[in-house]
Amino acid sequence: VTKIGNNAFNDNSAWASQSEFTKIVVPEGVEEIGDYAFYNCRKLVDLTLPKSLTTLQKDAFKGLTNLKNVVISNSVEIIESGAFSECTSLENLKLGSSLTTIEASAFNGTKIYSNEANWENGLLYIGNHLVASKLKSLGTNLKTLTIRAGTKTIASSVFSETGNIKSIVIPNSVVYIGKYALLSCYGITSITFEGTKSEWADVTFGESWSL
Repeated sequence: VTKIGNNAFNDNSAWASQSEFTKIVVPEGVEEIGDYAFYNCRKLVDLTLPKSLTTLQKDAFKGLTNLKNVVISNSVEIIESGAFSECTSLENLKLGSSLTTIEASAFNGTKIYSNEANWENGLLYIGNHLVASKLKSLGTNLKTLTIRAGTKTIASSVFSETGNIKSIVIPNSVVYIGKYALLSCYGITSITFEGTKSEWADVTFGESWSL
């Protein structure tokens, strides 16, 4: 088995009784976990992911309200939108070293998101990944927004429609900028990358990432 399919253990699927599980060990060899695979498995408290895993698809673990701790293996490269959203007890999360893509709202509704102590100047970082922003709702006019040094990825849609940003400084550690990351940020007049042209050329961009 290399993939756990879409809706495989979804609480709303034909296999709804599986949502009674409190512990799941995803076996080695599995590389992808599909859309809504474990959606709303509310009793799940212990989740073990394999070293072979590379992709967590849309809403794969959404709504696991008793899940508190997750370790993402170093093999994981992609976490799609909503993968752990509405996991309201999730407060400890370790992201692997191979991660290159985090999509929008991957961790919305978790304790990580709701804990104000985790936010820095209106931005939420998990490890060296920028995953969320409150700048749009704060309404503060920013002459310059500087992404924290060492940041590896900027999640999709993270600054979308944030009109109060004037300029943005991106460190040379960034290797991925997600789709729609700066979409409709019409106030931006400059984007500065703190690296070389060749380093900028190596950055991976999602579709319509900029204005």
